[in-house]
Amino acid sequence: MNYEQAMSLLRTCLQIAGTLAVSRGWVSAEQAAALTDQLIVLAGAAAVIGATVWGLVARSKKNLVASAAALPEVKKVLTEPVIANAIPGNKVTASY
Repeated sequence: MNYEQAMSLLRTCLQIAGTLAVSRGWVSAEQAAALTDQLIVLAGAAAVIGATVWGLVARSKKNLVASAAALPEVKKVLTEPVIANAIPGNKVTASY
C-alpha cells in the first residue's frame, strides 16, 4: 500500500467514525468535521516522519552495501571490516 492509498483509507475510516459519532449524538457534525481534518493533518505528518526515519535507516552504510551485494550483476564488494563482518554472505569482503 502506498502513501496515497493509506491516506484514502484513513479518510474513509474517519468518515465512518464521524458518521457513527454524529448519528449517536456523541458529537455535532461541525465537531466531527474539525476532528477529521485535524487527524488527517496529523496522519500526514506521521507519514512524513516515518518516511524520513525509514530513509535514514535504509541508507546507512551497512544497508547500502547489503543492497549492492544483493544485485545479481555485482560479483564482489570491498568495504570496511566492520561493515563486511555485519553482512552475511561471501560477496562482501573487507579491504584492509
